[in-house]
Amino acid sequence: MRFSKRTLRFCLAVVALQTAPAQSPDWQHLRRLHPGEAVRIELMSGGTIEGRFESWLSESVSIVMRNGPAQSVNARDVRLLSVRVTHSRLKAVAIGSGIGFGAGFALGAASAGHLTDMNNPRFGARAQAGSEVGLVGAGIGALIGTLGGGSRYRTVYRARQVPAGR
Repeated sequence: MRFSKRTLRFCLAVVALQTAPAQSPDWQHLRRLHPGEAVRIELMSGGTIEGRFESWLSESVSIVMRNGPAQSVNARDVRLLSVRVTHSRLKAVAIGSGIGFGAGFALGAASAGHLTDMNNPRFGARAQAGSEVGLVGAGIGALIGTLGGGSRYRTVYRARQVPAGR
């Protein structure tokens, strides 16, 4: 099988793109942040700073520490800057329980013959079996929604190079 130079270059480029680390957003993405947003900064030295975003400049970022003054961190010292994104845990529970009930109801109604030990169960028996299994599914879905809801951190800036010591 013969490959042309163009095909070989394309294959090498695809392999290089898949093995290369993902390009991270640059420092200019900090302009999207609003004063007062909860942020977490991971430093090149390995430490972590948490506080509320105050402002940024081309060479530094200022955050207000809990019960303290604003602290300015040099851009060269920042390895990762993340902003806290909150989600409604109650909404996640409601969605999870709805999906769980729907899946459980379908499973219960479909397997009503086995659950009631009848060859061809009536509609009422199918509805009852579907509801019972649906309630179990709703409980499982609510539990998964509880674990999945809440707040998370979204990366806004990641340093392109990590020092050789890490």
